[in-house]
Amino acid sequence: MNNSALRQLYVRHFSERKLSREAGEKCSLPLLMNMPAEDAWQNNRRRILFVGQESLNCWGEDVYNKLFDTADTPQFIDALMGKYKDFNFSAGNHRYANSPFWRTFRQLGDPAKGEILWSNIFKFDYKGGAVLRRKDDPAPTSEIYRAQNTLLSEEIRLLQPTAIIFFTGPFYDEAIISEFPDVKIEAFGPEKVRAFAKLSSAQLTMPAFRLYHPNYLSRKKRLDVVIKTLKSNT
Repeated sequence: MNNSALRQLYVRHFSERKLSREAGEKCSLPLLMNMPAEDAWQNNRRRILFVGQESLNCWGEDVYNKLFDTADTPQFIDALMGKYKDFNFSAGNHRYANSPFWRTFRQLGDPAKGEILWSNIFKFDYKGGAVLRRKDDPAPTSEIYRAQNTLLSEEIRLLQPTAIIFFTGPFYDEAIISEFPDVKIEAFGPEKVRAFAKLSSAQLTMPAFRLYHPNYLSRKKRLDVVIKTLKSNT
């Protein structure tokens, strides 16, 4: 497994437009992964895929349509994979570096050592914000689900993580079900299923969990306990 395989996946997936032009003007460019330590990831016995909600305008103001208005879509995909690499998991002086999300990411593994990678359940954000639970201008969720269908599943197939953690919260379960229609969402340990769920499906055969977003867990003073539990179960 290497970045060339990821690139081939993305070039194939985005070989044709899958969002209408109207929706494509409101959805961001996609989040496309890029492993910083390919050999280390392949050889590591513990490989965590850390899955968030959506990128919230992380890639700037450019929209989905630009991917297809360019003369060379594969070259544009190279540029997007480069953005992921340059972002470097919010390290350094990025404005989100000390957020609960990225502090949790770094506590669970070191990407430079091939221990952890980041993806999102939604590959696009909508108008620079969330896709779900919008009070105004609801996102075309059915269209977005079709546009990203199988993309996360294929990333998982290629990456072969030993554990997957969805820090998406229960309100994003519909997005998980859209990508993994046969998924079982069950309570883990003494926790209620809304708070800490174990996931299993034909594609999620490794330890896989769904929890509240780290921002919420931090506000509730639960983040340290959750991280400790995850470390002993992944």
